Amino acid sequence: MTYSTFIHSGIVNPAKSKLTKENRDPVDSVTMDIPLLTRILELSREDIKSDVDLHNLLTSILNQKNKGILTMQDYESIVQGSSQKTDELESIKKLAGI
Repeated sequence: MTYSTFIHSGIVNPAKSKLTKENRDPVDSVTMDIPLLTRILELSREDIKSDVDLHNLLTSILNQKNKGILTMQDYESIVQGSSQKTDELESIKKLAGI
Protein backbone atom coordinates (compact mmCIF):
# COMPACT_ATOMS: atom_id res chain seq x y z
CA MET A 1 0.00 0.00 0.00
CA THR A 2 2.79 2.42 0.80
CA TYR A 3 4.47 1.73 -2.53
CA SER A 4 1.37 2.52 -4.62
CA THR A 5 0.74 5.64 -2.54
CA PHE A 6 4.29 6.79 -3.28
CA ILE A 7 3.82 6.20 -7.02
CA HIS A 8 0.51 8.05 -6.96
CA SER A 9 1.95 10.99 -5.05
CA GLY A 10 4.90 11.05 -7.44
CA ILE A 11 2.54 11.37 -10.39
CA VAL A 12 0.41 14.04 -8.76
CA ASN A 13 3.40 15.94 -7.45
CA PRO A 14 6.58 15.21 -9.43
CA ALA A 15 8.64 17.08 -6.83
CA LYS A 16 8.02 14.21 -4.40
CA SER A 17 9.37 11.59 -6.78
CA LYS A 18 12.98 10.45 -6.54
CA LEU A 19 13.76 11.65 -10.05
CA THR A 20 16.36 14.37 -10.18
CA LYS A 21 15.98 17.36 -12.42
CA GLU A 22 18.50 15.84 -14.83
CA ASN A 23 16.47 12.59 -15.11
CA ARG A 24 13.23 14.30 -16.12
CA ASP A 25 12.40 15.12 -19.71
CA PRO A 26 12.97 18.78 -20.47
CA VAL A 27 9.87 20.84 -21.19
CA ASP A 28 9.49 21.41 -24.91
CA SER A 29 8.59 25.03 -25.60
CA VAL A 30 8.30 27.57 -28.39
CA THR A 31 8.62 31.31 -27.90
CA MET A 32 7.12 33.74 -30.39
CA ASP A 33 6.11 37.36 -30.34
CA ILE A 34 2.46 38.43 -30.39
CA PRO A 35 2.31 39.47 -34.09
CA LEU A 36 3.58 36.03 -35.16
CA LEU A 37 1.23 34.25 -32.74
CA THR A 38 -1.67 36.25 -34.18
CA ARG A 39 -0.68 35.39 -37.75
CA ILE A 40 -0.25 31.69 -36.91
CA LEU A 41 -3.70 31.63 -35.27
CA GLU A 42 -5.22 33.36 -38.32
CA LEU A 43 -3.53 30.83 -40.60
CA SER A 44 -4.83 27.98 -38.47
CA ARG A 45 -8.38 29.30 -38.50
CA GLU A 46 -8.60 30.31 -42.15
CA ASP A 47 -6.27 28.07 -44.15
CA ILE A 48 -5.63 24.87 -42.22
CA LYS A 49 -8.24 22.36 -43.36
CA SER A 50 -6.95 19.05 -42.02
CA ASP A 51 -5.14 17.57 -39.04
CA VAL A 52 -2.22 16.70 -41.31
CA ASP A 53 -1.83 20.35 -42.32
CA LEU A 54 -1.99 21.40 -38.66
CA HIS A 55 0.65 18.85 -37.67
CA ASN A 56 2.87 19.98 -40.55
CA LEU A 57 2.57 23.58 -39.37
CA LEU A 58 3.47 22.56 -35.82
CA THR A 59 6.44 20.51 -37.05
CA SER A 60 7.67 23.48 -39.05
CA ILE A 61 7.42 25.72 -35.97
CA LEU A 62 9.21 23.16 -33.80
CA ASN A 63 12.00 22.87 -36.35
CA GLN A 64 12.74 26.57 -35.86
CA LYS A 65 12.26 26.87 -32.10
CA ASN A 66 16.00 26.83 -31.39
CA LYS A 67 16.37 30.23 -33.05
CA GLY A 68 15.06 31.83 -29.88
CA ILE A 69 12.07 34.14 -30.03
CA LEU A 70 10.30 33.60 -33.34
CA THR A 71 9.04 36.77 -35.02
CA MET A 72 7.21 37.77 -38.19
CA GLN A 73 10.57 37.47 -39.96
CA ASP A 74 10.25 33.72 -39.45
CA TYR A 75 6.67 33.49 -40.77
CA GLU A 76 7.54 32.76 -44.41
CA SER A 77 9.97 29.99 -43.52
CA ILE A 78 7.43 28.46 -41.13
CA VAL A 79 4.70 28.45 -43.78
CA GLN A 80 7.10 27.29 -46.49
CA GLY A 81 8.30 24.39 -44.32
CA SER A 82 4.71 23.49 -43.56
CA SER A 83 3.60 23.51 -47.20
CA GLN A 84 6.63 21.46 -48.31
CA LYS A 85 5.55 18.65 -45.99
CA THR A 86 1.99 18.86 -47.35
CA ASP A 87 3.30 18.77 -50.93
CA GLU A 88 5.45 15.73 -50.11
CA LEU A 89 2.45 13.95 -48.60
CA GLU A 90 0.28 14.73 -51.62
CA SER A 91 3.02 13.42 -53.91
CA ILE A 92 3.26 10.19 -51.91
CA LYS A 93 -0.52 9.79 -51.99
CA LYS A 94 -0.56 10.31 -55.76
CA LEU A 95 2.18 7.73 -56.29
CA ALA A 96 0.36 5.27 -54.03
CA GLY A 97 -2.92 5.84 -55.86
CA ILE A 98 -4.69 7.20 -52.79
